[in-house]
Amino acid sequence: MKIKIAIVLHNMDYGGLQTVSLNLGKYLQNNGYNVDVVTTFRRGNLFDKIAASGMRAMHISGKYNTHHLVHAYKAGQEMLKNSYNVIIACNYERYIQASINMLPLQTIVIPWLHNHDNEVYLRAAINKDAWNVAVGVGPKVTEAAREKCTNRPVVYIPNGIEPPPEKQFNLRLKHTKPFQLIYVGRIHEAQKGIMFLPEIVKSCLNAGMDTSLTIIGDGPDSDKLKKKIKELNLEQKCHLKGRCEKKEVYQNLLLSHVLLMPSFYEGLPCVPIEAQMCGCVPILSHLHGITDAVVQNDKTGFLIDVGHVQGFVQAILKLYKMPQLWENMSLAGRKMTLKNFTPERMGEMFINLIEETLKGKYPPLQRNKLLPVNPLAFTWKELIPRKFHKLGLGNYLRKFIGH
Repeated sequence: MKIKIAIVLHNMDYGGLQTVSLNLGKYLQNNGYNVDVVTTFRRGNLFDKIAASGMRAMHISGKYNTHHLVHAYKAGQEMLKNSYNVIIACNYERYIQASINMLPLQTIVIPWLHNHDNEVYLRAAINKDAWNVAVGVGPKVTEAAREKCTNRPVVYIPNGIEPPPEKQFNLRLKHTKPFQLIYVGRIHEAQKGIMFLPEIVKSCLNAGMDTSLTIIGDGPDSDKLKKKIKELNLEQKCHLKGRCEKKEVYQNLLLSHVLLMPSFYEGLPCVPIEAQMCGCVPILSHLHGITDAVVQNDKTGFLIDVGHVQGFVQAILKLYKMPQLWENMSLAGRKMTLKNFTPERMGEMFINLIEETLKGKYPPLQRNKLLPVNPLAFTWKELIPRKFHKLGLGNYLRKFIGH
C-alpha cells in the first residue's frame, strides 16, 4: 500500500515556498508516494497547477465564515478522513499545527520552516511535543528552530529548484552593454529592502555605468517603490513587470547579468538559486547562515553588508568592468547549484527522513490532549467571535481579558 502524504500550505500564491512545495510533491509522487497538496486559508493563483503536476489538490474551505478554532478542527477532521501517513505543514500554516492532537500517534507530522522569522518558530513551538521532526531550509533557520523548540529534533534539508535545461542556459545573455540588473521577489520593504533598489541604480548611473533594472514581483510597497523611482528620475531605467509565471521569470534571469537582493531577512531564498542556475550572478545582503548558504562569496556572487548601497554598487562595477570575472562566476554558480539545490537532492533527503520516521526514529512525545485544537495558535483578537467584532465589542473584550 502506498504511503499517503499531505503537503499543507496557507495558500498556493506565487512564491518560493509554493514553488519548492510543488517540486517536492512531484518528486515524491514520481517515487511511489501518493501526494495531496492542501491549502487551509485560500487557494491562491497556483492552485490549479497542483493537478497539472500530477497531484491531488484540496482546499479546506470555510475559514472566512467560521471561527478560527472551528476551522482548525475542520482541518484536523479532513486530515483524519483522508488517513494521511505523513503531513508536512509549511511555514505560516497554523490550522494543521493547531490540530495535531486530533491525529493518531502513527500519523507523522513534519513542520517545514522556510523563514527566519520569529512567528514561524512560535507556530512550530505551539504543539512541539505533538509533531515528530521539523525541517529547516537553511542553517540559520535550523539552528534557531532548535533553540525555540527545545528538546525536539530539527533537521536541515535545503530547498530544491528545477534548473533550466543546459541548452537554454547556453543561450543566456553574454557580458554586454547595457549591463542588465534584475530583482525578483515580493515588493515588501520591511523584509526585502526594496527601497534600496532605486538608490543602487542611481549610484550605478552616477558611476558611469550603462545599466538598467528589471523588477519582477508585487506586494504592499509597490506604489511606494514607483514613487521613489519617479523621484530619482529613473522611469527609463527601472522597469516594473509585476507578477510573472515561473517560465517568464527564468527567461528574464537568462537575459540578466546580475540579481540584486538587498533583504533584511530571509529563510533560504530560492531566487538566488534560480538566478545562479540561469547564469545570473547574485549580489545579496550578507545574512549569516542564510544567504551565505546559497552563494559562495567572491566565487559565485557577492555578499554585502545589509543596507550598504555603495557595497552593492562597487560589486556591480567590478562585474561591469571585468567580463571574465562575470563569466567565471556565472559558470561557477550554475555548477554549484546543480550540485546542491536540485529537487532530486531535496526529495531524496525528505524520503530518507520519512522512512526513518516511519521506522520510529522520531516519535512524538505526546498527543491526544484534552483540547483537540490548541488555542495558542491564534491571537486573542482571533479568538473573540466575529459577531462580537461586528457589534463593536471586540476591543472591549480584549481590554477586559488584559490583551
